[in-house]
Amino acid sequence: ALLYFNLFKYVFDVNLQNQIINTVSNNARTLINGLVASNVVRISEVDVINFWMAHDPRIKNVVYFNPNGSIRWHKNKEHWDKSFSDYERGGFLETYAVSEALLKGEPKVVMKNEGSMYEIAIPLKHAKGDDPKQNIVGVVSLDVSREQVQAEIKSAMFKYFIGAIAVMVLMGFVLYIYVIKKVVSPIVSLTNSI
Repeated sequence: ALLYFNLFKYVFDVNLQNQIINTVSNNARTLINGLVASNVVRISEVDVINFWMAHDPRIKNVVYFNPNGSIRWHKNKEHWDKSFSDYERGGFLETYAVSEALLKGEPKVVMKNEGSMYEIAIPLKHAKGDDPKQNIVGVVSLDVSREQVQAEIKSAMFKYFIGAIAVMVLMGFVLYIYVIKKVVSPIVSLTNSI
């Protein structure tokens, strides 16, 4: 049961992470073009971010960083143009996901809020090259709820539990018949013959 629980958890969590990363990747060209063209967020970029938040209830917050580390877009306009270090010092960055994504040049996923959320930081790369870290023009950080995943894991575990009980009952019945025919019956007939 523990093995299957961890397997379900892993599969559903990785699926959630990949779905969010693919959502950002599908719209990355619009964001990258905006980052390269101007230091000010464009309407097309805002439309993409608003679309994510409106159409995916799992996405609870998006922070969009400029190449210089300042905040390009945040749902709270007071944070716009705030530096990464000021934002971090203010206690708004609860994990190291953004720093790791910038450092490694790859998406970074960190669990937070006692396992109820993920922070997924995805670097946006302008061009392909030898060193992916040098091509990063910005980062998108998303707070993603695990509520749906936790419900799916619970449902899958319940189905697994019911299936396991059914298999155990069936195997128990077959074993019972086998023991009766192969062990008990010969002993009873031997006892009767004696």
